[in-house]
Amino acid sequence: SRGDVRDLAAVDVAVARARPELVVHLAAQPIVRESYGDPVGTIATNVLGTTHVLDAVRRTSSPCPVLVVTSDKVYAVAGRDGGNAEGDALGGADPYSASKAAADIVAGAWARSYPAMRIAVARAGNVIGGGDATPHRLLPDIARALSAGQPVVVRNRNSVRPWQHVLDALHGYLLLAGGLLGANPEKYASAWNFGPLERPLPVSEVVDHAIEAWGSGKWQDRPDPAAPHEEAALLIDARRAAAELGWAPKWNIATAVARTIGWY
Repeated sequence: SRGDVRDLAAVDVAVARARPELVVHLAAQPIVRESYGDPVGTIATNVLGTTHVLDAVRRTSSPCPVLVVTSDKVYAVAGRDGGNAEGDALGGADPYSASKAAADIVAGAWARSYPAMRIAVARAGNVIGGGDATPHRLLPDIARALSAGQPVVVRNRNSVRPWQHVLDALHGYLLLAGGLLGANPEKYASAWNFGPLERPLPVSEVVDHAIEAWGSGKWQDRPDPAAPHEEAALLIDARRAAAELGWAPKWNIATAVARTIGWY
């Protein structure tokens, strides 16, 4: 089935037809800057959409486990030394972050309110990888500029993000999915962070790695004073996933950037 997660009836039909053993919920409005222009659509997709998926599963005769993918941007206080850990308070200073924190809270509420449900939440850092053409994302913007022979325009050179390759994030999701389907799903039915275990890099260093991988090009520092607020530093503590799931990124940030640029 194909449909819109904001349409509860469509979600009900999709779940009924699939008769799933596991639901992985990744549908979202994923862009911070777009959330400022369409806050209602962002909330409807990320909060109500998540609620629709969870409740469609709840109302089946035998609810299956659900893995909900939210974001590293769900934490109330960003940039904590050592990175935000799973037990830190949730919140959001912009519509996107608020919507993802709310979706995370909804998942926790459904897990506590309906004991038959097993729900895990994955909070992943900034994911990069070939195939992403989304506007206002660093690596797609870099690829568009370099392929056109233009300098890369950098708005926030000092912003720090927990960059990781999409395959590393997906590896974590699959480990959680396997655990939810295993003999002890309660061990996995909670929130988990996935992000780099090395020093997170500022935007300027990521751009340097990208240009090196491309083989040519340059970038321009061009701050936009009219741009909506975005946190200067986002750090995520993924040590629990490393210790309890045996998860770790297979590629460091430089390799992840090079692999992504290679795709483009």
